[in-house]
Amino acid sequence: MPWIIPVAEQSITVPADSEITFEWSNGHNVYEMSSKAAYDACDFSAATEVCPAAVGGSCTIDAPPADTTKYYACQVGLHCRRGQVVAITGAAAPGTDHTFTDSVPPPTPKPTTTLPKGGKADRDEDESDGDAGRVLSVLTAAVAALFTV
Repeated sequence: MPWIIPVAEQSITVPADSEITFEWSNGHNVYEMSSKAAYDACDFSAATEVCPAAVGGSCTIDAPPADTTKYYACQVGLHCRRGQVVAITGAAAPGTDHTFTDSVPPPTPKPTTTLPKGGKADRDEDESDGDAGRVLSVLTAAVAALFTV
């Protein structure tokens, strides 16, 4: 990552198992800020130096763990206030997000009404079954008659 004023991409996401190399040609350093609030305020009072000041150079750090953001800034002069900062987030490895489930919920049972055998609904069903049978017989005979002509 080019460590310049201002940094082109001030928020990046990288694979959690990768490394980030800061590279610069002028006098810079790299500090890990203690919090987002410290990063936003360029407050180095609790920051940790991860790359010492040098004129020209580079240094490599490990990416943050998955789903973690770490904040970095240059402490030299007004470099932080002028935008020499970056927030780096570690990305989760593919296939490790378990927020969704593969299980299928059981089907919702259909409401049913049960009437005693021999009740009105049962008699209606018996009657309609008989009517359906008679209609089917009539249709079958009519089709047969058409083809025998």
